[in-house]
Amino acid sequence: LTSLIGPMRDIEYTLCYFAYYDAPLSVKKQYCSNNRGIYLLIAYFPNMISICICLKQIIHTGKRSPQQYNIIKFTLSILTATLSFFTKSFPILWYFWFPVAFISSSYGYGWEILKDFGLFKEGKNYPLRDTLIYVRKWYYYFVMITDFFLKYLWLITISPEMLQTFIRPQTLG
Repeated sequence: LTSLIGPMRDIEYTLCYFAYYDAPLSVKKQYCSNNRGIYLLIAYFPNMISICICLKQIIHTGKRSPQQYNIIKFTLSILTATLSFFTKSFPILWYFWFPVAFISSSYGYGWEILKDFGLFKEGKNYPLRDTLIYVRKWYYYFVMITDFFLKYLWLITISPEMLQTFIRPQTLG
């Protein structure tokens, strides 16, 4: 779900645009801008669900690790989205957003590589995990390298407000 924050925002914008289809452009800009709280809620929703899933696993297994570290990943995403959202009103927050966003993406990438991919675990396919779905190992390395770049581009989905500071939003389209 966290990967779908951008598309969910697009759907919400489309619904808003059509709700105010006959309204003047100034009204559409007012009611369908990314300054509305719904934008922040859309960023919160998938992360909150993920946190709840982690908490449920902690309760059912009785073990905090590794889920407590996974909760940190989702909490950092929420903090990044919050800082991004309020930066328009409080420009000083940009100085907090940038390091938090960098830490959030780095932590998320580290989690994916070490936990999801199982990199550096001892076994027959070292440094990859023991159980491989694909025969060609280069595929895993390609995905890990691609994931590195995509993880930092992911910031755009939860922080489109920050991107608009540097380039026009239409450039991404």
